[in-house]
This record gives sequence, C-alpha cells and structure tokens, in this order.
Amino acid sequence: MSDERLDELIALAALGELDAAGEAELDALLAHDANAAAQHRDAVDTAADLQSAHAAAPPEHLRASVLRAIGDEAQAGAAVPPVTSLDAARRRRMTRTGWLAAAAAALVLVVGIAAITTRGGLDPVEQVLQADDRVERVLSGELGTIRVVHSADEDAVVVEGSGVAAIGPDRTYQLWLVDGEVAIPAGLFRPDDGQISARFDEIDPTGLVVAVTEEPASGSDTPTLPILASA
Repeated sequence: MSDERLDELIALAALGELDAAGEAELDALLAHDANAAAQHRDAVDTAADLQSAHAAAPPEHLRASVLRAIGDEAQAGAAVPPVTSLDAARRRRMTRTGWLAAAAAALVLVVGIAAITTRGGLDPVEQVLQADDRVERVLSGELGTIRVVHSADEDAVVVEGSGVAAIGPDRTYQLWLVDGEVAIPAGLFRPDDGQISARFDEIDPTGLVVAVTEEPASGSDTPTLPILASA
C-alpha cells in the first residue's frame, strides 16, 4: 500500500467516514504493520483531542490528502443528504469542519512535521537537493569533499559529503555562518562511514561564509580553531 493511500485511510478513520471496504482495507494493514497501527491510533486520538479546539489550518499538502479522500467518496456516489433547516445545516457544517481540521492536524503530528513528511515522494534532504532554486557551494579544506546546498523555498540547508574523517564519540563537527567577526552556529553533524547527509532548517547562508570546525559533542557557542573547511 502506498503512503498516500495510508494517509487517506487514516484521515477518513479520524473523520469517522470509512466505508466497509475502507475499514476492511485498513484493518488488514493494521493487523500486519505495527508502525501503521501506531500512526492510526495516534491520529484518531489526536483528532478527538483537537475536535473541540480551534485548530490552525494545516499545511496545504497534508490538508489536500484529507480533502481528496472526501472528494473521492463523493465522486463514488455518496448519498445526497436530506433537506434540512439552515441552522441545522450550519451546525452540521461546523461539526464536519472541526473534524476535518482535527484530522488534518493529526496528520501533521503523526505523519510528520519537522519531522518528517515527504513531499512528492522525496525525503527532506532530497527536497533541498532537487529544489528549483537550490544554490550549491563546495567547501575547501581538510574534510574530504563537502558541499552545502541552500534552498530559499525550503528555507533549509543540506550538508552533504564523502571522505570525511571519523571523530570520537565525545566530538562533533559544527557548521557556522560567518559574517565578518561574527560566527553563528548553524548545526552539528557526524560522518557515518565517511559520509555526511544532513538537513538544517531555517538557515540562510546567502552572503555569508560557511565554515566547519570540530567541537565537543554538545557543540560550542564560538568556533574552535582551526577552520577545517569553508567557502
């Protein structure tokens, strides 16, 4: 089952609008997939908690999966509701809207924010690396081959590299943005078998020097010389 289909089934479950076929499809998946079962429980519980709250509008790409699921049901021939009073219609619409917001908010929390929801099938690192507005620079220095890719649309930077020397468990590499005599800490990373692939959000290196140092495992407020790589 695709992730998109799973999102739709969980959204409908949170809305309480799964039909018999959808319930059977979801039940079959939940019986054999512990992660999907946990996502389902969290989404339904969170939707119930948020139903009475005034939830903020969720990101459009997640809200769309809920709306698409509802639209598919309508196109499949959902029953036309009976004529009712204007007040009753308003009350029903408000209740349904509350459930929709709750379900969409649940998807944000469960399927992943900062953490980690994918867009268009791409993981968060690839979203930056394949962004149309990406700007890349290659760092010079002693740390193998390292590039820093920035996307203003993603409001993020990716540090990617190979041949990076291993360091002890009590040490880390730290990324800095340097503006004259001011160095701004931008993130910590450690190589895995010489490879680096890390995303840092809300980082904009435009017009600044990007530098890397080796620091204690918790990072530092100011760079420890020497600068190992920069651009």
